[in-house]
Amino acid sequence: MKALRKNYILTVILVLILMLLAGCAGLSVREIQTSREPESIQGVLNYIVQVGLFETQQEALDASSKAKEISKLSVRIMYQPPFYRVMAGSFKDLGEAEIMVEYFRKHGFPDARWVYDNKQQ
Repeated sequence: MKALRKNYILTVILVLILMLLAGCAGLSVREIQTSREPESIQGVLNYIVQVGLFETQQEALDASSKAKEISKLSVRIMYQPPFYRVMAGSFKDLGEAEIMVEYFRKHGFPDARWVYDNKQQ
């Protein structure tokens, strides 16, 4: 029983620390919670930044050019009907991917987010 209580207290402290750090970094608690790696996909090796999702090829090409210019990462366009996805980089570390997501958001891509590289499974 004491072990369960100790684990609960440690969990509460960790959540409070994450909430405090999220506030300092300008992130919402929801973003931290959704960035936790689901247990069902723990074998995934890489994360990719989805810079944006676009309806036309020209929008995707323009975004791809800008993303390459500001980041110097490898950038590619994936067409998954009906959308064009602009994807950047490949990261083994989730923290690095999250840093790049914030970088893209601050440089004109407000919908940037990280996704799993399903090809690594």
